Amino acid sequence: MDGDWADAKVMLLRYAGRCRICGAELLAGSTAVYTRESRAVRCFTCAPDDPSPVAITSVAVGVATVAAQMSTATAAEVIAGVAGASARREHDRRSQGRERRIRQSQPMWGGLILALTDDPQTTKAWAVGAEEEERLGRRLDNLAGENIRVLHDRRIPRTRANLDHIVVAP
Repeated sequence: MDGDWADAKVMLLRYAGRCRICGAELLAGSTAVYTRESRAVRCFTCAPDDPSPVAITSVAVGVATVAAQMSTATAAEVIAGVAGASARREHDRRSQGRERRIRQSQPMWGGLILALTDDPQTTKAWAVGAEEEERLGRRLDNLAGENIRVLHDRRIPRTRANLDHIVVAP
């Protein structure tokens, strides 16, 4: 059974789960040991002796970064975010994936194929959406002041969705 945990990683859980060994409830956002192969989690009391040190380091760095951001922000100071950032990342991810697939499947002609063809419409739509979000974000930022706060690209908890813009005013 410990062989199943060879690829174990320490991570923040995106979804709630139960420890495979003791059955303890693990809440979303808590840190646990996870194995991708069996999609199982273990709490730290039941964790294998040597989970991946690389994974522990990356989680520790991520938690430290978030903690540093939270400690520097006061109650009145909120990080506004960047308008269109998530749409821009999605466009880049899709575009780079297409390029990688074409270059791997056609090593000799991949560059020519990419030069002569465009991204599919579904990929272009992400770029257009990002540009429009950025434009609206600039207009909303111009309205922001002492009584008006504008937040961009806010993730909705426990989902993969986000809110593009939030305006808070009296």
